[in-house]
Amino acid sequence: MAKTVYLSGSINGQSWHFAKEWRELASAELLQASYNVIDPTEGRKETDTDSKDIVERDLKGIEQADMLLVEMDCSGTAYIGTAMEIRYAWELGKEIIVWGKANRDSHWMRYHTRLWFDTLRDALLYLKEMNRYAAK
Repeated sequence: MAKTVYLSGSINGQSWHFAKEWRELASAELLQASYNVIDPTEGRKETDTDSKDIVERDLKGIEQADMLLVEMDCSGTAYIGTAMEIRYAWELGKEIIVWGKANRDSHWMRYHTRLWFDTLRDALLYLKEMNRYAAK
């Protein structure tokens, strides 16, 4: 059975282009590697402001996922919603894999994550290899 990956990361603290671009790349590669993907930007617009709808939809996506792939690459970004997604996923026993170079000194982040990669490319290579190994 294919595992489902929720693509977590800053949306408000980044440009909409950045938030969409890395998720589109990750989605394409993960789908090709036989994962299911939940992209919280899919079906949304940059101008969406209904906090209740946004948060509840994200929580439901995390509940449906087996793991989170988390973008944490931009220093100076608050990552408030991302941190909350990580904590919620951790409480549900989800695997949490992070990529990026921001917030590595955070004890809270290190405590709640299983693996941390420098780049999206490295994280995707790991996930693809993990899925190949699991299929054998």
